[in-house]
Amino acid sequence: MEEEVWRLAQQFRVLKELRANITGSWDDEQLRDMAGRYLNPHEEESDQLIQAFQAQREAIESAERSRMLAEERSVMARMHAMQVMEQFRLAREQMAPAFHEYEQSRNYEHMAETGSNESLRLSALANSACA
Repeated sequence: MEEEVWRLAQQFRVLKELRANITGSWDDEQLRDMAGRYLNPHEEESDQLIQAFQAQREAIESAERSRMLAEERSVMARMHAMQVMEQFRLAREQMAPAFHEYEQSRNYEHMAETGSNESLRLSALANSACA
């Protein structure tokens, strides 16, 4: 696109130079009429067209840079997500024995409480037998 814009700008430049050469040697009412109706608007529009093409090229380049940045960040986000998933898997693996130990401690606690209650019951029974 940049080459096409450059070529178009060169064509407009050549047309301006030809017009400047003609204006010095040919100056009558018809030339002024033709310049007012066709050449002046064409020159103004050509400048606007070149500026619009340049703005469009810059916008496309900016969009491409943004797309590439978004793609890079997407790749990084996927990589980080995979790392988080791996860390989560490792944490679950490491927590499994802890849950098992917790359940076992609950069982031991229940057994100790039952044994304590049984000891208290037997102690009370022994005291009542002695009294």
